[in-house]
Amino acid sequence: MVKNNDFYRLRCPICNRLYMNKDWVFLDELNTVIHQSCYKSTGLLNITDNGTYRYMIEKYDFFKELV
Repeated sequence: MVKNNDFYRLRCPICNRLYMNKDWVFLDELNTVIHQSCYKSTGLLNITDNGTYRYMIEKYDFFKELV
């Protein structure tokens, strides 16, 4: 069920919670979306972008099917 126009198709790989539009996230070089509060730097992957979940899925073409 979709509430308040939030997108519920992706989950954070760390906490497994569904993303909401207003959640602040990082996008890494493998195009993985991770909550900023869940992210712990390992030095293996670089962060390529950050912003709200909604901003990320609207900005990048590879997320078009989620919009």
